[in-house]
Amino acid sequence: MKMFSDQPIYKRVRITENLSSKNEISMKEFIAKTITFLICPFIAYGFGLAVYRVIAVAALLKQTLTAFAVGFVLFVIFWRIFKRHLQVVCTFEHELTHLLFGLMFLKRPHSFVVTRHDGGSVTLSSGNFLITLAPYFFPTVSYLLLPFAYFVPKNGMPVFVALLGGTVAFHLVSTWAELHWQQTDLHKAGILFSVLFLPVANLVFYGALAALVFGGVHGFSSFWITGARESLVPLATLFN
Repeated sequence: MKMFSDQPIYKRVRITENLSSKNEISMKEFIAKTITFLICPFIAYGFGLAVYRVIAVAALLKQTLTAFAVGFVLFVIFWRIFKRHLQVVCTFEHELTHLLFGLMFLKRPHSFVVTRHDGGSVTLSSGNFLITLAPYFFPTVSYLLLPFAYFVPKNGMPVFVALLGGTVAFHLVSTWAELHWQQTDLHKAGILFSVLFLPVANLVFYGALAALVFGGVHGFSSFWITGARESLVPLATLFN
């Protein structure tokens, strides 16, 4: 496999399936992608409004914004210095995200491979486009920190927010390194579909993190409710 000096190569999520079920899975995948494609504009509208409200609040919370920015910038500096040594960590996080989404969809894992120089791969009993594209919209490390938000004391929040800023920076810079036309995950999900789906998915999951940073756990919960409710408004208007 050809290697690039600055961009790690990630092998696709390998799927083990028998021939008789392959056509059925392909049809389910096609239906799921079609439905997702049709509802993406409504999700973008609803969660876009939710993100706008978060941004309006963020402008008033300068201390929180500063803490997040400090964590973000510090990690970017760390990345620039130790980038080559962090590639294996990026590979592990990438493949872990595939695995976690596979488990969420009750897919049986068969192997989990991470190498220092040759990327990695996950073998699952079957898959779908969400499992394939998950590393490109879901900041795993940031969401693994989410439970701690319920227990961090108020005076410890700046440190937590700075740490969250660092994890967001990690996902952004590692995803940027992963996104290239040779990336097998994007080809597997379909380049056109990936280009249409990923911006909306990133809007939703990064928006939720912003809501957590600037609104706490209550803001995080409200973000999902607001986004879902606002997404239904144009649908209701359309069918009335």
